[in-house]
Amino acid sequence: MFEYFPGNYVWNLGVVATLNSGGLIDEVDRACRPIKDAAQQGEDAGTSDFLRAWRALTDQLVGQAEDAEKAGHTRTAGQLYSRATNYLCQAERMLAHTDPDRVPTYRRVLELAEKAFELHSPRVSRVEIPYEGQTLPAYFSAAPATDDGPAPVIVLVNGLDSTKEHMYSSGFWLELAERGISCLMLDQPGTGEALRLQGITARIDTEVWAGAAVDWLEGRSDVDTTRIGIVGWSLGGYFSPGQPRSRSASRSAWPGAPTTTGAPCSAGGPSARASARCRTTGRTCCGCGASRATSTTSTPSWTSPTACTWTGSSSTSPCRS
Repeated sequence: MFEYFPGNYVWNLGVVATLNSGGLIDEVDRACRPIKDAAQQGEDAGTSDFLRAWRALTDQLVGQAEDAEKAGHTRTAGQLYSRATNYLCQAERMLAHTDPDRVPTYRRVLELAEKAFELHSPRVSRVEIPYEGQTLPAYFSAAPATDDGPAPVIVLVNGLDSTKEHMYSSGFWLELAERGISCLMLDQPGTGEALRLQGITARIDTEVWAGAAVDWLEGRSDVDTTRIGIVGWSLGGYFSPGQPRSRSASRSAWPGAPTTTGAPCSAGGPSARASARCRTTGRTCCGCGASRATSTTSTPSWTSPTACTWTGSSSTSPCRS
């Protein structure tokens, strides 16, 4: 990994992440150069210095964006707001959950992202996914292909400490859009806004929130509900392979987490929603007639009157999660 701050892994991770997400080397250097000495104190001791430096850069870019917007240069303004979002959300990521600056900083990240959508990424919008009496915040990128009809969708989920704003800054949604695929950038329980502002913590039965996302997507007229996939980066790649899915959906994981491949049960169930719900409410699995044999939250076992199977990359086992 490129080390702007030799030996300080966490700070270097933030620098590399900003560069990978469209940050400009001149701007990154401008923020980092004054805090080289602070970096030698350790990743925790200098956290406030890191935030202060990157917040100063953010302020500078926002000032430039406001001037550009007033002058009618909306594309330039949108680009500046987009980069400001990138920089500040990486700095916020460094803060401990008890840091008094964390929530105010994150709220500002949300505001900058909305300005970026307005001026730079008009096909991206904030949405809320109904979830157990609450909502999961997300961003939805409607691919240009939706102008002509329903399009496939990838649900992009976070790792341990990333947010949907990191997903937006990554540009992954844009690459999908150029290929005719929409993207739902989700702050699942335990991540991003869901954790920071709503206190929704992570859970082991991740199919519940994944099922909620699929429910929401299936209610949109611009979504091809036979082609819904899920991609997770880092820890999200651990969650993704275990999600139930519709017949034509796919799963993937980014580096840092295990990956599995496979196909739905041989009966070809009606939707990921149905198979997700069966794991928590006792409904039939995959449309094949299998029923849940236990009501615990551990890996369920299934009893089936049919020859339903789940075909993995190298083996076939009884239909189960």
